[in-house]
Amino acid sequence: MKRLFALTICLSLAALGCSEKLSRTETRMIKEYTKQDKPIEITIGQQFAIKLVSNPTTGYGWQLSKSLDEKVVSLLTNTYVQKKTDTRMVSVGGHEVWTFRAVGQGKSEIDMKYVRPWEKDVPAVETNVFSVVVK
Repeated sequence: MKRLFALTICLSLAALGCSEKLSRTETRMIKEYTKQDKPIEITIGQQFAIKLVSNPTTGYGWQLSKSLDEKVVSLLTNTYVQKKTDTRMVSVGGHEVWTFRAVGQGKSEIDMKYVRPWEKDVPAVETNVFSVVVK
């Protein structure tokens, strides 16, 4: 009887571990786009991410160049992910990941610029325009 109880506990703990992995997998199911070469085609309710190379130690960061058409897409988060290297290294770049949700049918563009926010009269070092089609 004790063995059956111990087996039940082990199986329960294993099942909990599987459900945790599943939730991590589900968060990875958000498709990431790094190139603006073709439209992002998604359906209402779907999330997607734009992943761009960034290095905030230089003072530069990505910003929206124009307001979003919030009838089509909405911004959920913007996070910086440092490149996985030796953590003792300084000035290591990484990526900014901008996560959006499709909220309504239509076409829209996400215009982004890589700038130092305090330099108002200086042109962007880089720009990107992502076309989004929500069905």
